[in-house]
Amino acid sequence: MRSKVGKETPPGKDQAPNARNQQSLSEIAYVRLSDMLRSRKLQPNDLINERYLARELNVSRTPLREAIRRLEGEKILERQSSGTLVVKPISIEDLLYICQVRRLVEGEAARRAAGRISVPDLVRLRQRYVAYKANKTPLRKAEPEASRDLHRWIAR
Repeated sequence: MRSKVGKETPPGKDQAPNARNQQSLSEIAYVRLSDMLRSRKLQPNDLINERYLARELNVSRTPLREAIRRLEGEKILERQSSGTLVVKPISIEDLLYICQVRRLVEGEAARRAAGRISVPDLVRLRQRYVAYKANKTPLRKAEPEASRDLHRWIAR
């Protein structure tokens, strides 16, 4: 293919930005759809209506379908024998398996990460908990902020 200035351009080069844009739209649709599932706006056994979701997520149906296929691959959405797409309910067996895996993985991840938290950060966290205890602040009320900080330090 020749460009306006007469130079050859590789085939498909002028299609790449469109493909990148399409991929980013499907990623956006995937993230937004995942958020709807996590927030329980979409619940187990809910029917998936592409037109409604496309309007709700402000994307066209093509990137939405790509996001849906990805969630089907992850076994979060499931196509029934009638062809209807639904949010797959989690079985008790799956839930127990997830809990078992989390117990194994999270403990090890926390141990490894905790070894990397700086001493000053640990001292500040301990001082915060001691202050809560001294003020007789119930830990369940004080915990979210301190817990968020601890998890942020571990993630870093």
